[in-house]
Amino acid sequence: MFNFELFKEICETRAISGDEKDMVALLRKYYLENDVEIIYDNLGSMVAHKKSKKENAYKVLVVAHSDEIGLMVNGLNSNGTIKANAVGGINHQILLGNRVHIKNDLGECLLGIVSTTTSSEKISDLEIDLGYDSKEDLIRNHISIGNSIYLEGNAYMLNDKRVVAKAIDDRYGCFLTVELLKELNGEDLDIDLYIGVSVQEEVGCRGAMTIANKINPDFAIVLDCSPSDPKNGNGFLGKGVLLRVKDANMLSFKSVINYQKEMCKEVDVPCQPFISYGGTDAGMIHKNADGVVTMTHCICAKNLHSTSTIIDIDDYLSAKKSLLHILKTINNDKIDELRAGNR
Repeated sequence: MFNFELFKEICETRAISGDEKDMVALLRKYYLENDVEIIYDNLGSMVAHKKSKKENAYKVLVVAHSDEIGLMVNGLNSNGTIKANAVGGINHQILLGNRVHIKNDLGECLLGIVSTTTSSEKISDLEIDLGYDSKEDLIRNHISIGNSIYLEGNAYMLNDKRVVAKAIDDRYGCFLTVELLKELNGEDLDIDLYIGVSVQEEVGCRGAMTIANKINPDFAIVLDCSPSDPKNGNGFLGKGVLLRVKDANMLSFKSVINYQKEMCKEVDVPCQPFISYGGTDAGMIHKNADGVVTMTHCICAKNLHSTSTIIDIDDYLSAKKSLLHILKTINNDKIDELRAGNR
């Protein structure tokens, strides 16, 4: 069963890098419906701690990132439009004609439209039109440099198998953390489980570093969404969990990939090898302290980093089913075995 209403609420919540408070607060509300303790780091990352009854249980961190790509006010023009800088990786072509919401100094979100009249290929040359006529109008409405700008992109069911929304990178993971905690509530695990969200992933995986330092996990699982690239034989919607063997900031242990593949097989869900030119929070977490064996548990999407990202519902359900199996069965001995994979 796919809870579209919850998925929609999470995707449509606004939270660009550095301004994730609304997303984190929403997730905290759902986390606290379970028997957990909430833990924060000093950047704003948050995890729910589900303590094991087993003595000396290893710590397992499951983390998604709470932020999405967006823009920031970079200048106030005399004609009443504003200039912007990118927050995270955005192709300027997806912005033209888009509706956006500018959070002013009072916390109010004002509607704006990215002008289609520019021929520049630089985001910094685009103009955002709020319907004003002068710079004084902007100032009077409490718009200033540094204000967050959110892309608009409501969530919809495309059909009975696929959904579209903004920010599915990584609201897929945020959604999954809520559902995992609900499924595991009341379950006795052999691990000390820390499950939640990092901040500022889209601008350098910064929250992943601080939350890993805070928790110091023995094993980590990173939830993220990766670009579908079927033309190059990489990342097919509907083909299941990604076995992310290599990306820009982590090389996976073969022991971990084999384990992930076996776990998928045991619960009869599909999986597929994947190589990425981008990175995830795993790139920071696996380098924490003297090293953390880290697994990514991702699915792929079309139109990543746009307001119309598409995922396959069966891929999500496969990721959920296989990860639940992992969390219910993993223990100290298995983590020691995975650690030994590169020795």
